[in-house]
Amino acid sequence: MYKGYDLAISLKPNDSLKLVGQSMFNEMKRSVAKQLNEFISHDGRIDASKLQDNWFPNINADIFISHSHKDLDNAYILAGWLKEKFDIVSFIDSCIWGNYADILKQIDETHCYNKNRKTYDYDLRNITTSHVHMMLANALSMMIYNTECLFFLNTPNSISFKSTVVEKTSSPWIYHEMIASKYLRQSEPKRLINESLQFSNGDILAMDSKPPKFDYELPKEHLKSLSLENLMGLSEICDRNNYNKYKFLDLLYKNY
Repeated sequence: MYKGYDLAISLKPNDSLKLVGQSMFNEMKRSVAKQLNEFISHDGRIDASKLQDNWFPNINADIFISHSHKDLDNAYILAGWLKEKFDIVSFIDSCIWGNYADILKQIDETHCYNKNRKTYDYDLRNITTSHVHMMLANALSMMIYNTECLFFLNTPNSISFKSTVVEKTSSPWIYHEMIASKYLRQSEPKRLINESLQFSNGDILAMDSKPPKFDYELPKEHLKSLSLENLMGLSEICDRNNYNKYKFLDLLYKNY
């Protein structure tokens, strides 16, 4: 990741852009297998590396969109606009990856369920959950590292508590994404290595049950503030000069 942005944004419904975003992600989803038995060896061992690669594959994308699952439509619309306007490919984990709850359920049905008692073994479930969550966390970190920049959709759905001093989130995945984006080594986009920048002078799972609430202090000081108006201003500059997606990204990095 090269840059990260704290994007305070609330988008108006836009069915056409939402459809662009959804269509892009549906194409990416097709390669994800859904059956656990593809990754179980003859002695019953699960090949975790192959399972992670298949269920949580590394997608070739330009921007990582970090968001609350309640803001999925906003993420679709933003991704659709970036794709339609600049041919920028955005990554949204909830859209592309196999639902981690699905693969966890398959593992638990095979290894943790007692058919006689019709219950799940608590200790075994702790083990399987830790493995699947670790796969997802690792894959999230790798995707953040491999994309050029991160947009965090800063909305009341992603921030559970806000004061002048601290912001908190109840989402462990948003918390992980912010920590990863803060501490992963900053990497310059490959396209910029050995090149001179040419700038214009102009810019997860909803649950029926109610689990206990956890609040994490959200580290966002490494993110640059960004607004919808900022993006529109950059878009106008690109329109006037017929700039492509890389010029848009370069302007974004230079101005913000």
